[in-house]
Amino acid sequence: MRPDPAMSHVLTIANTAFYAAAIRASKIFASTIFTAKKVAGRCGLYACCLLIALLFLNSAKAADTTRLTIATASNFKETLDQIVVAFRSELNLSDADLEINVISASSGVIYNQLQHGAPFDLFLSADAARPERFADENKTQSFPYAIGELVFWQPANPKPTKQDLMAFNGRLAIANPLLAPYGQAAIESLTAMKPNYSDQIKLIRGQNVNQAYHFVDSSNVGAGLVALSQMLTNNIHRYWLVPQQNHSLIEQRGVIVNKHNPYVQLFVEYLLSVEGQSMVSAAGYRSPASSS
Repeated sequence: MRPDPAMSHVLTIANTAFYAAAIRASKIFASTIFTAKKVAGRCGLYACCLLIALLFLNSAKAADTTRLTIATASNFKETLDQIVVAFRSELNLSDADLEINVISASSGVIYNQLQHGAPFDLFLSADAARPERFADENKTQSFPYAIGELVFWQPANPKPTKQDLMAFNGRLAIANPLLAPYGQAAIESLTAMKPNYSDQIKLIRGQNVNQAYHFVDSSNVGAGLVALSQMLTNNIHRYWLVPQQNHSLIEQRGVIVNKHNPYVQLFVEYLLSVEGQSMVSAAGYRSPASSS
């Protein structure tokens, strides 16, 4: 007999909620009623009663799972911060209920930290290869959560075009292609459109795409190949969108590192929900669903 998906979702929420409810005794009842009302609306009275029973039966067993640590690629940091706020609101979680730590770096740096035992609960990479490698090594699965877009940004140019990139002569900021997928996409795009680019262009490599962006933003470098999300986050509308056929798909995948943290699965579910994906799209990414 196949399990009822609705009941599985109830059990997931119930298992998470009793940990949150036990954090502070004064909030047990309030947290119970809030969560039960939400589940009742989705799954009916029986699910609601089951949830309340699970909350109180398990409150005495609450463990020290009041922290969620998410390691994310630098380009996704600001978008993730917004999603974290919305996730807290969705589950009515205060800072006292759950401490959420967001750590950002290039995907390569985070992966190396994971290999050395960094205590992350969730890894959101800017590429697909590293999460898939981690998933294979740890007998788990990765998941796509966003498709990145590469742009050519030249602040002194009111309307950058492909021709401007082809004619560009000077210092061009990119992310380190050995560590960051946006850097690899930049190299692939330059090679496809301008095979002899090194004759005119001196590449200035940032540790990650955020650093590449700041090289240009600070006027230390005249132009850069950076992320569309950085343009929208900073309300910049003067850029040229590099066609995806010029570089490998920037499929951003994630992987759960610590499956024992009851909040991590709930957060992933929210990230991949309609609400979460609408925030991803608004930030300058394509949804994986729209690219399949």
